Amino acid sequence: MLTQTRTQEWRRQSGWRTFAALWRLGRYRFLGGGFVLYALGAALARMKGPIDVGAYGLGQAFITATQLMTHYGNDYFDRDSDKANATRTTWSGGSGVLPEGILPPKLARDVAIGFGALAVLLAALIGAAGHAATGIAALLVIAVTLSWEYSAPPLRLHSHGLGPPTAAIVVGGLTPLVGYGMQGHSWSSAVCLSVLPAVVAQFALILVLDFPDAEGDARTGKRTLVVMLGAARAIGIAVGAVALVYAILPLLLAEGVGPHLVLGVAATIPLGAWLVWTLVRGDWRGGGAKGPLAWRGVLWFAAVSLAGLAGTIFDVVRGTSQ
Repeated sequence: MLTQTRTQEWRRQSGWRTFAALWRLGRYRFLGGGFVLYALGAALARMKGPIDVGAYGLGQAFITATQLMTHYGNDYFDRDSDKANATRTTWSGGSGVLPEGILPPKLARDVAIGFGALAVLLAALIGAAGHAATGIAALLVIAVTLSWEYSAPPLRLHSHGLGPPTAAIVVGGLTPLVGYGMQGHSWSSAVCLSVLPAVVAQFALILVLDFPDAEGDARTGKRTLVVMLGAARAIGIAVGAVALVYAILPLLLAEGVGPHLVLGVAATIPLGAWLVWTLVRGDWRGGGAKGPLAWRGVLWFAAVSLAGLAGTIFDVVRGTSQ
C-alpha cells in the first residue's frame, strides 16, 4: 500500500513537471505582443464602426494559436543551436527546456503541429463566416505559412538571414491587419501605414535578439542576419531601423494616420535613444552585456506597440477617422 501511494505521488509530481516544462517551452510571455498589436488593428477598425466581439475573439484565437505554433516549433527546430548557445537570455535563445533534456523533442514538435492545425481550423472558420474584409484569407494563409517556415524546413527563413523581415511582416504587419480585417471594413492606405512603425520596430527587435545567440548560431550553421553580416554591420542596420521608426512619423501624419498614434510612438524616442546608445557603445560584446541589450530591445518594442495602441484609442475617442 505504501509503495502504491509513493508511485501515485511520483506520477503526480512527474505530471506537474511535464506541464511546467511545456509551459516554459511555450514562452507565453511573448503572447502579449500578439494581443496588443491585434488590438491596434481592431482599434483602427473601431474608427469606422462598432466592434463585432465574436469576430474579434475568433481572430485573436487565430493569432494566439499561430504564435504558440511558432514558439513550440522554434524550440524543436532550433534545439541544436539552442544547446550550443552559452549566452541565452530571458528573451532569446529559446526556452532552454529541450537542451536541458526535460522533455523529448518530438513532444514540442507534436504540440507545434497541434497549434498549427488549430490555426488552420480557425482560418477555415473565418473564411466560412464570410464577414471579414476582402483578402483576409490571404493574410491568414501568409501568416501561418511564414510563421511555420520561420524555423522549419525546407525554408528555415531565419537561417538564411530572413528572420527579421519575416517577423516584421507577420508580427508587426499581419497581426494588426488581421485585427482590422476581421471587422469587415474596406482597406485604406492610412490603415496600412498605421502599422508601419510596428513593422520596422519588430525588424529591429529581432535583429537585436539575434546578437546574444550569434556564437551558438554560427557554430551550428544557423546563418542569421547577424552571423551573415557580422556584428558591426548588423549594429549599423539595427540602429538605422530604430531611427527609421521615428523618421517616418511625419510622412505618416501627412498621409492621414491618426495624429495621436503618431504622437504616442514619438513619445518613445527616449527609449529608442537608450537602445541605440546600448548598441553603439558595444553591449553586444561579451555574454554579460547581452542580457541588458535583449531586454532593452523588448522594452522599446513593447513601448512602441502600446503607445501606438493607446494613441489610436485616443483617436477613436476624439472621433478621428481614417
